[in-house]
Amino acid sequence: EKFREIRALAAQREDQEKVDMWEDAGMIRKLAKEIQTLLGTAAGHGQRYPEMQAGGGLLDVFAAAHDCAKEMASLDAKPRWRSACGKIVEASRRAEQFLQPLLWMEVFPE
Repeated sequence: EKFREIRALAAQREDQEKVDMWEDAGMIRKLAKEIQTLLGTAAGHGQRYPEMQAGGGLLDVFAAAHDCAKEMASLDAKPRWRSACGKIVEASRRAEQFLQPLLWMEVFPE
């Protein structure tokens, strides 16, 4: 169910408001961390995962998170859920890095 939510949030359009994309990236990360907690494998701060295969653009990062979540939607993929969540968390951080210069400073939490 949470992977399904991630897929829905990661389906971004080029004409979508950047503030909405920022909020979606945060929610994607939150959902991936919830899955990690449920698995008992929450990642520590600073833990790095192999980068997702994504192009260099913002929409490519969201597409990579979407594709990763889509691949994890079945129980057969359960052995890879931990790694996939780590990759999705990294993708959401990368999306925020792309968005940060495009948004007003008031949007960013301190």
